[in-house]
Amino acid sequence: RLLGDNFGIAFNHLYALANMPIQRFGSWLLSKGQFDTYMQTLRNAHQDSNLDSVMCRSTLSVGYDGSLFDCDFNQMLKLPLAGRKAHTHLRDLLEQDLPRRIGVAGHCFGCTAGQGSSCGGALS
Repeated sequence: RLLGDNFGIAFNHLYALANMPIQRFGSWLLSKGQFDTYMQTLRNAHQDSNLDSVMCRSTLSVGYDGSLFDCDFNQMLKLPLAGRKAHTHLRDLLEQDLPRRIGVAGHCFGCTAGQGSSCGGALS
C-alpha cells in the first residue's frame, strides 16, 4: 500500500517462490548437517526442460534502491547482474543495454528441479 500511495507502484502479477537453500533456510540446513543432501536432491531433480521457463529469463528483481538483480534469490545473496563487478542501477539502463547473461550459482537448481519453481514447483 505504501509503495502505491508514495510512488504510484501497483503490483498486478506476484509470484510465490520455492524455499531456496540460501540465507536463513541455508543456514538452518547447514546447522542440521543437511545442506549437502538438500543440494544433491536439487541437482538430482534438475530437468533441462525447466530452463525455458525460469523467471530469470523474463523478469528482473529490483531492490528498494533501484539496484537490479537477475532474480530475487541473487538479490538476497547480493550477486550483481552477470558480467558486472558492481550492482547495476535502474538509471544505468538509460545509457547502456541490459546484459543478457544470467548469473547462476548452486541455488539455481531450486528453479530447475522437478516441475520447476514459481508457484507449481515440486521435486517429483
